[in-house]
Order: sequence, then C-alpha cells, then structure tokens
Amino acid sequence: MTATSRRDFLKSLSALSASLRQQIEAEVTGLDGAIAAIRVRREQDAIAAPRSEAKSTLVSQLFVLWRLLTGRKKYPVIVMD
Repeated sequence: MTATSRRDFLKSLSALSASLRQQIEAEVTGLDGAIAAIRVRREQDAIAAPRSEAKSTLVSQLFVLWRLLTGRKKYPVIVMD
C-alpha cells in the first residue's frame, strides 16, 4: 500500500467512524438520525423538566460514561456538594 493510498484510507476510515459514532449516539438516545428530524429538533424550544427528576445526576453520569466510552478520559473524577 502506498503512502498516498494509506493516507486516503485512514482519512476515509476516520470520516466513517465519525459518521457511525453520530448515528449510534442518536439511536441510543432514541432520536431519529435523519437530517430532516435533526432540523426539526434544533428548531424546537427547550422543555424544562420538573423538580426532583434527577436531571443533574443523569447528566453527570451520562457525561462521564460518554467520556469513558469515547476514550476521552481514562480516570474520571466526579465531585459533588
């Protein structure tokens, strides 16, 4: 494999990886990954969740899990008051 074709292969592999990661994240969260559905979601107003629904807990746990699974962190630290 020549250097140019190897470089092109790695570049296309990286693009495919990013595309699949985005699709998997959308499917895991139950969101439709279609471009039209994404536009509709971006145009909608935010909806507030009621008190005592563990919003902060869910966000902090999901964020840490996401960072671990995507390889952005190896040893997360969660500090809460």
